Amino acid sequence: MTTETIVKGEAPVTLIGRVDLSASSNAPALEIQLSLTNGQIYRFGIDDAVAAQRFLGDIKPARLFADELIMVGGDSSTSIIPTSSIERIDFIADELPTWPYLGGAKDVLEVSPAKFREAYDSKQYAESRLAAAKDPGSEQIGYTEYWTASGQQNYWQVRMMSTALTSMDFRPYIQKLMSSNGLHARTGNGGVCVLNPANLTRLTFHPGPSTIPPGAWAARRL
Repeated sequence: MTTETIVKGEAPVTLIGRVDLSASSNAPALEIQLSLTNGQIYRFGIDDAVAAQRFLGDIKPARLFADELIMVGGDSSTSIIPTSSIERIDFIADELPTWPYLGGAKDVLEVSPAKFREAYDSKQYAESRLAAAKDPGSEQIGYTEYWTASGQQNYWQVRMMSTALTSMDFRPYIQKLMSSNGLHARTGNGGVCVLNPANLTRLTFHPGPSTIPPGAWAARRL
């Protein structure tokens, strides 16, 4: 099994893997879930553990949605999915690579809205962020709330080392994240999810910057 990019004319295509489902009654070494903007979820499996690790070694989350199409071939069929229709791809396996996070994060964990409400106190986190800004290099924790095109809502708990990020730095920082071709986080089931930034409809940072970024609308959330 190989992972490669095929270019035909002007349309690049990513071949995500040759999938063997001959033993589909058993859990595969690697499960791949593609969640679409219409709410559908396509599930594929790679049964051979060596092939699964070789496949994962070729994956780069920040480039996952760079091509126009993703193809998955296995058994007697090949599925072709436009990248623009994919919200996220989940990889579930006993062993997954430790891919570097964008934006300087040390760890990113996906949590449910209920877990976020249980853990987050806005005043406490705002005070912690202010303290961390005065002490660059100390660890700080924040949450990113995201909504997808299909209406899914979740939160990412982000651990990172504090930096002297000013309000002027905030817009370029966000633009860099949103212009990437994949943002990833660990999931509660031991997997890794990679979001397609093109199909995110809203991001909210808890807490936000200590001062309103230039050009931001000054309005409270209702």
